[in-house]
Amino acid sequence: MYRLCFLLVFLSLFCGCAGPYRDTCIYQDSGKTKPIVVVLPVILSSSVENDERICWDLAEEFSEQIRWRIFDSSRLYLLRDMGDASVARSLNIKNLNALNHLHIEGVGAAEFVVCTELVKHEETPYKIGKATLEEAGAVLALDFRIRVIDIRGEHPKVILQELIHHDHFIARSYLHSDYTRSVWGTEAFERTPMGMAHSRMAREIVSRVESYIQIAKS
Repeated sequence: MYRLCFLLVFLSLFCGCAGPYRDTCIYQDSGKTKPIVVVLPVILSSSVENDERICWDLAEEFSEQIRWRIFDSSRLYLLRDMGDASVARSLNIKNLNALNHLHIEGVGAAEFVVCTELVKHEETPYKIGKATLEEAGAVLALDFRIRVIDIRGEHPKVILQELIHHDHFIARSYLHSDYTRSVWGTEAFERTPMGMAHSRMAREIVSRVESYIQIAKS
C-alpha cells in the first residue's frame, strides 16, 4: 500500500509538470539574470483608420501578443503590469535629444523599455505593376515602429529604432472573412489571413527586440 501511494504521488507530480515548457525564470541556463524588460501598450497612429470589420482594440491585441512572446522568451524576462499608455506616448516623441533627458517612471526595476506604434494597417486590392487585380486577392500592409530604450544608465539611451513593413497576401477565398465571428482570442482568428499576419508581425518585433537587447547587455 505504501509503495502504491508513493507511485500515485509521483505520477501526479510528473503529470502536473508535463505540457508545454515555458522559460519564465529570471535566470538563464548559465546562471546569469536575463535582461529585465517592460513592454508598454502599443500606440495606434492617427493614420490607422478604423476597419468596420474589426470589433476589438488592435492596440490591446498587439500589446498582448508582444508581451506573451517576450514572457515566453528564453532570452528576456518580462516585468509584467508595468508602464501605461501615458508613458508610451511620452517615449514616442520624435525628438531623441529630448527623450535622452526624460525621467522615466512607472517601469519598476526594468532595464529596457519597449515602445511600439502601429503606423499602418491597410488592406488594398492585389496589384501586378499598374494593373489592379481585385478578383485575385488583396494585400494587408502592416507598418510597425519599434523603439527599445536602455534605461540602466543616468540617461535613457535608444538602442533600436526601426520601422518594420510587412505585406501579407490574402487569397480570393479569404477576402470576405467574417471578423465579427472569427474575433481576436479565438482559434478561428488565428487561422484567418489577418490573424496570421498579426502573429508574423509580433514574432518579427520580438525577434528584433531580443537581438538588440542581447547586444546591449553583452
